[in-house]
Amino acid sequence: MIGSAPFIAHVQHRWDVSKAVDVGCGTGVATIQIAAIFPTAKVYGLDLSPVPQAVQSMASSNVAWAEGNVLDAAFDTPGDDTMSREIFVPDNLDYIFGRMLFLGIDNWSSIGTGIYRVGTDECVSDQWEWHQAILASATHLGISRSEGSGAEVAMKAAGFDVLSVQRYEYSFVPSSKTPTSQAMGRYVQAKLIPQYPEILRKILGARGIVGEELERLTKDCLRDISSEEVGRPYPKPTCKQESLLGSSREMQYDAGAYVDLKPSAKPSRRLIVVVAFSFAASWYSPMGSNKQFFEALSSFSKPSKTETPVEEADETGTMSKLQDLKSIKDQHEGGKVLAELIEKDGAGAWPPKANHTSWPRALQPYKKIYLELNSMLPSANPSLDDGVNEERRNNYRSSMRKLFAERVNISQVESLLTATEAGDWDVPTPDAYNGFYCAVAVCRHAYSWATIPVVKIAQCEKVVDSPPELEAPWAYLQRNFGVTAESGNNTVNVLHNSDESGERIYKINVGLSDLVQNSEETFFRMFYDLEVLAFPIYLEMVRAIMSFQEGDKVETVRHLEAITFRLRHLLRIFYDNLTESRVAHSVWLSYVQGFQGWGVGKFINGEFVKYDGLSGNHVLFFQALDAFLGLDRYLTDENMDRYIPARQRELCLAMKKYGFRDQLKGAEDKGIGEEIKKIVNHMKVFRAAHRTRVMPYLEQPAPERMTMTAGKSVLEGPNTKDTKEALKVLDQMLLHRLKLTV
Repeated sequence: MIGSAPFIAHVQHRWDVSKAVDVGCGTGVATIQIAAIFPTAKVYGLDLSPVPQAVQSMASSNVAWAEGNVLDAAFDTPGDDTMSREIFVPDNLDYIFGRMLFLGIDNWSSIGTGIYRVGTDECVSDQWEWHQAILASATHLGISRSEGSGAEVAMKAAGFDVLSVQRYEYSFVPSSKTPTSQAMGRYVQAKLIPQYPEILRKILGARGIVGEELERLTKDCLRDISSEEVGRPYPKPTCKQESLLGSSREMQYDAGAYVDLKPSAKPSRRLIVVVAFSFAASWYSPMGSNKQFFEALSSFSKPSKTETPVEEADETGTMSKLQDLKSIKDQHEGGKVLAELIEKDGAGAWPPKANHTSWPRALQPYKKIYLELNSMLPSANPSLDDGVNEERRNNYRSSMRKLFAERVNISQVESLLTATEAGDWDVPTPDAYNGFYCAVAVCRHAYSWATIPVVKIAQCEKVVDSPPELEAPWAYLQRNFGVTAESGNNTVNVLHNSDESGERIYKINVGLSDLVQNSEETFFRMFYDLEVLAFPIYLEMVRAIMSFQEGDKVETVRHLEAITFRLRHLLRIFYDNLTESRVAHSVWLSYVQGFQGWGVGKFINGEFVKYDGLSGNHVLFFQALDAFLGLDRYLTDENMDRYIPARQRELCLAMKKYGFRDQLKGAEDKGIGEEIKKIVNHMKVFRAAHRTRVMPYLEQPAPERMTMTAGKSVLEGPNTKDTKEALKVLDQMLLHRLKLTV
């Protein structure tokens, strides 16, 4: 729910964790995900109550469960219980995680400082009688009103340095006015508000507020809290790359703040704490002292495996200046190629960092124009009348042309891009360049279709005369990334379309139903989260290659096991999200993926060249993994040059060049072969499932357009009988790819 990430503190850059504990693990879901992040570590899930058996059965072999109160652990000397004997052993623990931990060890609450009108700084709760009564009762009961902000003071008092505390938007109601926190709104309405009457009874009753007065205040509270106009700020990480396990939907209680800490005197230790904000009856009973707990934690640590201090993560979660890749970059071509991809195409991060705010003045109109015309693009009720659609399309295009002509100075834009092409990256910076590239790409798609859903008259167009303000910069941008397609690519159109907090900038269906907007957000977020999880797998592939070349078969197997473990969770992004409940069949192609299609071409040297739109075939991870496994490419050389950025092609070539599957020697390399077989089997199952899942999306009736796919704008011909026949080519391609995955 928070930032679309199960963990919002910096964790993915820690490669030296051998033992970790999830304190207050509850259902154990977070423990399992921590174990996936650190597959070679021993991970303990600790709670007062036993973890449900169903969850225990899902855990990997590196997970162990323990019951007990962390405050009872003997931190200084080994004791008889599991906590003291195995978990909290002095100098023997690398990583501690607590989600909503404060709720059990101190009197933190969410009665807080105020509730605000959505999108403003206007506090609307100051005059609410019920809210004032709660605050007065909290003071009477001795309940803290400092919320998560008090965490910083508690941590510093215990000897820790607070690395970051950030802010999020908090919605009480799922609303189109707060698209980034609708999941939180749904959770509050479904799970928390039903508890409010009992909470109010306990808190207000302590001051003698009962009977009709209590009933009246409770009624007023439920009315005010259920308004779409109210929300409140809560902490938000600047790091998009924290979503290592993909689906944040499993983490239904991951709400609030995080404090990322390390003891001042021992920089090799780190503690991550997530503090939740919301009403819950049990939160008003203090159960211990945070001072006792954190002082105990500061009494033990495990020295780092190397003398190199823990590197600070930069704002995107990638290690500052590629510190984590330095040793690999210097030792192997695969590491060098990966490091260059991240440094140059990713602006120092992966997934690539894109800045959508700090642009030179000459570039700023591109973003503003798209957003200004956003509401003109989608239609809730597409017309079947070509004349009506033609008029809508002409209105959109003429508006965009007019705004570009008035606001964009092409010579200034070209001057900036000429400088970057010559190596001057001061203005725009690499991350701003990525953001600008995305703005131009989405404007080109918007101008090409000029109405969403895609309609027949747009599909029948062969050539589109785009505004010169979109044509002039496009050549520079494409040359920089080494691609030629007029339609762009998955990197620029999807991965670059997020700011540093993970928020998508250029949305398609503003103003339409929650069904449409939620499907759009979920679908495109999948591809971003996929590359988040892919980044450590790329590193493991390079390390496996290096270990094999050095003859270290044990290390080779270890790196392959890490790939297998991470791959399972990466593929779950698709398993969990590409479902009717998350991405609706009825809207996906018409309102979501259709925008990324491309139906037009251009004349080059007198010859007409047609381009495809974006497709899952363009995703870097699947290209790189297939190359590592020694599988044949499924894109032609021509299409690789068109749609896959040059440095991504270089990474795939390096994986293919140094992949060692064909060098295995029977029984001698049995362990390596078995682990590779597991990876292949995961991909085989995924591709079989994907083939089955994708067809219901493509077969949805859409009378306003002709049959199309994600990449192909038109599949119908004059002799096509029906949709199933039109989609047969795609199904055969998917089947062929499945057969090659061996």
